[in-house]
Amino acid sequence: MSVLLPSVAKELRRYVTARPVMRKYKAAARRVDQTYLEMPTATDLSADFGKLVTRLRASEAEFRGIAAAFARIRAPVALRSAHAKETDALKLSARLLGLQAGLFEEMGRASADPAALRTVYERGQAERQGLAGRAHALQKAWATSVRTALKRARLPLPWWIKEMLPGSQAPSSGHLTVATLRRRGR
Repeated sequence: MSVLLPSVAKELRRYVTARPVMRKYKAAARRVDQTYLEMPTATDLSADFGKLVTRLRASEAEFRGIAAAFARIRAPVALRSAHAKETDALKLSARLLGLQAGLFEEMGRASADPAALRTVYERGQAERQGLAGRAHALQKAWATSVRTALKRARLPLPWWIKEMLPGSQAPSSGHLTVATLRRRGR
């Protein structure tokens, strides 16, 4: 295994210590996870769809801001492509949250009719799963690239990368909450 030049290792160290953005991401991810835990099923006629829509719209805006902040971080040359993937994953996550908010707005209008409620819910599933899968794949690719670069530089892995790597048993986070949705069958 080759060792990187000290200047490259220094640039990498600076990159992975962009903690304010990752802290915002983790806090936003926890709020999204909590929202997902409280998400109604397709036949829950008593759900407070307005409250859910408000929370999802707030999370959508928060993820857009996090994506913008992440995009402003100067990535090392070797990680620029991977960095763009994570930026895209964050943007897709915001889009997914907006899609879900729109879905629940529509469900709120259809909530008096169980059949209409189910139809609206099922219609949103395919698009939601597609976006979620793409965001998840982009984030895993980024995290794997960062891990590889850190190993080559013989630098430690930060906590937030460990949680994003394939095979991580850490609680889901942010746009990885898609896995949470899949496990819960939502």
